[in-house]
Amino acid sequence: MKHIYLIILVCCLFVLTSVAQPSTSCNCAVTINAGGTYQNTKLKLQPGQTLCIQAGHYDAIRLVGFVGSATNPIRIVNCGGQVGLGSETSNAPGLEMQDCKYVLLSGSGDSSIPYGIKIDKSKAGVSAVSVGGLSSNYEVERIEVAKAGYAGFFMKTDPGCDTTANYPNFTINDVKIHDNYIHHISGPGMFLGSGYTMAAGRTITCNGVNKTVYPAQTYGMQVYNNRIERTSSAAMWVNNAPDANVHDNTTLYNNLGSVPAGWQVGGSAGSGCDYTITKAGAYNNWLLEVAPGKKVCVQSGLYDNITLANFAGTPTQPIRFVNAGGQVLVQSNAATNTLQLKNSRYIALSGAGDAAYPYGFKVNNQNTGGYMGISVSDLSSDVEIDHVEVAKAGFAGIMAKTDPGCDSTTWRSNFTMYNVKIHDNYIHDVGGEGLYIGNSFFGDGMAVSCNGVTKQVYPHLIYGLDIYNNRIERTGAEGLQYGCAPDAKVHHNWLKDTGISPFANYQNNGLQVGGGAGGECYNNTILNASGVGLIIVGHWGNNRLYNNVISQPGSDGIFCDERTGSLPDTYVQLINNTISGCGRDGIRLYNQINVNTIANNAITNYGASGAASNGYVGKAVVFQQGATATMVNNYTVAANSAAGFVDAANANFALLSTSPLIDAGANAAQWGVTIAQQDQTRPQGSGYDIGAFEFVPSGARQAASASADYPALEAQVYPLPVQDQLTIQVPEGIYLQQIEVYSLQGKRIQQIALSGTPTTHTLNSHDWPAGLYLYLVLTNKGHLQGRLVKK
Repeated sequence: MKHIYLIILVCCLFVLTSVAQPSTSCNCAVTINAGGTYQNTKLKLQPGQTLCIQAGHYDAIRLVGFVGSATNPIRIVNCGGQVGLGSETSNAPGLEMQDCKYVLLSGSGDSSIPYGIKIDKSKAGVSAVSVGGLSSNYEVERIEVAKAGYAGFFMKTDPGCDTTANYPNFTINDVKIHDNYIHHISGPGMFLGSGYTMAAGRTITCNGVNKTVYPAQTYGMQVYNNRIERTSSAAMWVNNAPDANVHDNTTLYNNLGSVPAGWQVGGSAGSGCDYTITKAGAYNNWLLEVAPGKKVCVQSGLYDNITLANFAGTPTQPIRFVNAGGQVLVQSNAATNTLQLKNSRYIALSGAGDAAYPYGFKVNNQNTGGYMGISVSDLSSDVEIDHVEVAKAGFAGIMAKTDPGCDSTTWRSNFTMYNVKIHDNYIHDVGGEGLYIGNSFFGDGMAVSCNGVTKQVYPHLIYGLDIYNNRIERTGAEGLQYGCAPDAKVHHNWLKDTGISPFANYQNNGLQVGGGAGGECYNNTILNASGVGLIIVGHWGNNRLYNNVISQPGSDGIFCDERTGSLPDTYVQLINNTISGCGRDGIRLYNQINVNTIANNAITNYGASGAASNGYVGKAVVFQQGATATMVNNYTVAANSAAGFVDAANANFALLSTSPLIDAGANAAQWGVTIAQQDQTRPQGSGYDIGAFEFVPSGARQAASASADYPALEAQVYPLPVQDQLTIQVPEGIYLQQIEVYSLQGKRIQQIALSGTPTTHTLNSHDWPAGLYLYLVLTNKGHLQGRLVKK
């Protein structure tokens, strides 16, 4: 008997601690201040009354049988602050309602908190908020689900042996779900209505008899103003609700799947890794949430593919991906790009993680189709790739671009790629281009079919492209091709045996400056190109090409043309290049719309192979289609021996002390050239040497300050972004002669000719549409260019 009294006493104490006195501040009829199951048969709330949940954290609360009326629902709200719910060990949902009708479940009990009820823990497979049984005519608002092992909201009644909950005996009416925030969910954000269909129903066994039963239907469902993000499955499933009104919901980062098995937090001791990848697969940062500045290591070993998507660092804190513990080999014969970077910005992929391996990432795509070794796509920008070897690919070794399509975010007017750096890589034995950077159809655009309508769309530009110190050999098409990059810097690259098995005519060149490109191309070495050594086929900025060595091209050493979209009156300056052993001509120009300068070039042994056999004898320089150039101090001779090269037969074009090229060039500082092929200062003697090299006998000559007569050719442009006025200012000793401004589409917005010796000029930019522009400035010391933004 004593034991019975003790049990009764304990139960009474539980009731006293879990149901407190009504709170006057929240207008509560009853207040809950502990977790557990609450049945209205005991609490006896009447229609129109309020059940409060006292602020605090509870494992789970289950509410059963609360029934208000259509005009006076029972309100269930937080009181005194935020209510936290959830357990990582319990099989119960954080908040559950069963057999409730005409009920408002709301986190609006404290006006200072946007979501007064928050479920922040949930065991794997368990939903956060559940509504079931014979519940109907309910409203759920201002609840946050910050974590769930399955669905954020799981609101349904499945058909069963008890026919009272089945169609046609039961109908759910007037459900409102609004102004909730659901995120970091291991299943769907919301699962509303039974997953069984009216067409197939559910086949079950009841008392030994098989039968098919059908789910209840919901009428008058409204789902609006909810925010659902970072869900492993769909943002929302709405089932068996024929007239549901689902509107004005925000859904982001859904259908992310589960965290890949190869993802680990941290790394080996002393590695400095914030995270480590150990298995092949797709790694999506919408799911992983790696913060800017973090280091992600890829453990050495064999992978068949790696995809990195949606990573975003900052300009000062990029996310870095590096090899760890040795070399990472990404190798596959599957029909896919082997290593992919998608929709990512401010990231770096570096194979410099282990000093024992010069190329810590090695990519070998053995598929013979048109796939890449490394692909940078899907609106990626601000990407750096270094110390990677691409040993085989069906198409390009590294491709970086987003082709325009039906999605308008991919169009030139809406997307610009910035600050792409590709350096210190080794690319060889690929079926297409070694490096394919930027789209090939700058001027003409691409025809795409969108919903049965064909439209012409134009590819994005790249600003801040920097390609250097790459070794490229044995490529099917061009060794290096870049386009749509008006201010590119492409330098110190070594290319050999390019264009050996082109997929189309004239795709067999060494280095291609494509449509929409400009900037500087210098100190590159191009050996044994099957076609043209260095080909320039379009201009959307000034092009200065200097200190390049081009040896044994099958056709011309340098070929220049213009294509659709090229800007007139931009310059092409060919300065201090060494060109030898051309199959046809040393330099061949068709670009009559440009201001061309050919100075200090050494052109030898032209027409060396095949030209004479078809009746044509190669020449040093050829002009076509009315193209012209200013020619200054070029050296042309049919025999290499006369030029005084160290070993032309083995592509060593450094100068012997007896070379006639020494001190025979014009002062190239006027064109901005003050270094030589091996980065020595020019000149080393009394004058500039001709060709790519400066002769430097050990200790015999000192570097001279050749640029003293030519101040640095640069301009200050302000304010940026531009508003109503734009001022351009150059240093003293440089005088403005002409200013031109072009839109992204190549339309000239302004052209102003200046007289006298002005160093500053202000343009009226009030009427320019907002967007990106290119400015070109002609001075007494040469041209300069840049980009600006108008707000």
